[in-house]
Amino acid sequence: MTGASPSPEKVHGSAEKFPGQPLRVAGWTIRPNLVMAPLAGLTDPYFRAVIRRLGGCGLIVTEMVSSEALTRGNDRELRKMRLRQDESPLSVQLIGGNPDRMAIAAAMAEDAGADFVDVNMGCPVRKVVRGNAGAALMRDTGVARQMLTKMKKALRIPLTVKIRAGWKQGEGSALEMARLAEDCGVAAIAVHPRSRAQAFRGAADWNVIAEVRAGVSIPVIGNGDVRTVEDADRMEKETGCHGVMIGRGALLNPFIFNQIVDHRSRGTYRWLEPDEIRGIILEQFHAILAGEDEKNAMHKMRTFAGWYSRGIPGGVELRRRINHIRDPRAFIEVVESILSGGELDLDPRRGPSYNVSKGRRMDPNTRIDHITEGSRPGRGSHAETESGTCPTAS
Repeated sequence: MTGASPSPEKVHGSAEKFPGQPLRVAGWTIRPNLVMAPLAGLTDPYFRAVIRRLGGCGLIVTEMVSSEALTRGNDRELRKMRLRQDESPLSVQLIGGNPDRMAIAAAMAEDAGADFVDVNMGCPVRKVVRGNAGAALMRDTGVARQMLTKMKKALRIPLTVKIRAGWKQGEGSALEMARLAEDCGVAAIAVHPRSRAQAFRGAADWNVIAEVRAGVSIPVIGNGDVRTVEDADRMEKETGCHGVMIGRGALLNPFIFNQIVDHRSRGTYRWLEPDEIRGIILEQFHAILAGEDEKNAMHKMRTFAGWYSRGIPGGVELRRRINHIRDPRAFIEVVESILSGGELDLDPRRGPSYNVSKGRRMDPNTRIDHITEGSRPGRGSHAETESGTCPTAS
């Protein structure tokens, strides 16, 4: 196969419905230019369905898929490749350190129906980087070039990459990797402007995004510290990025994409009512129960319950009550009882981690994943991979 752009041009979303600049990647024009970030263990088919249903998101990236496990026939990774036709446009993110296996996995993703293939060069977890995968590629340009070249040759669909600011200060810069990726034929780059050494500590340095934007000619997607509608608009203005990628901000408020679109077109936006949020959560949990075995269903529901209840009144009590439940049906019954009884305040405006009245960036010394002591999600916020665990992205 040869790396050719899709032809004729593929268009998602209309200019009338989604004002503002589109995201143009290879043969695609995507409106709005908003992207759901890949979140390990979280951007599964069930959460992707929530985002699609709520609207306003132009492109969704799957949870990362291990190329090593996928190409060796691992059942869990193969399940991640069961993509639905109505999810288009959809990008499959791959992670791995072996260029040959990454190329094979890329072809498998295309055959499964992916519209884009994305390379994870950002995961900072020790077990991942020990395998020369994720953020380790930021300092190994030789392997990175070999990998991107082989993947590009294996694909007929666009290849993209998600990078960090570097390995550490002074080693492996985002601009250097972005130029390498462009030279290899990569169609777009998403930039998370923290180094591997920073992990998810401190504030994201949006100047890194602006530097990459000015230094390459392919589309640049900004990512990091976008928690509010105002953050998304500010990132575009301050960095000139072609698109905005949102991760944890969408977990705390899945309606954020729709709000950004409304704000762009009408100058205002609404919040979901508690009854709407209640229905979305229960519909997602019932879909998980119907589509997964009991063990996986419990893991997924517990993970999302932790995120949805994070930092809002009643959240700690909900997590306390569901912590020891092992039966998924009993789990849903308890969650439904709590939601129906009004014990959980579902208005995200009252949560400390998404408050539109603040409208500002977080303090650089604040850990993003530690906003309040009582608002941390459980261990489910870290998804197991073949190489260990990888935290959710910003």
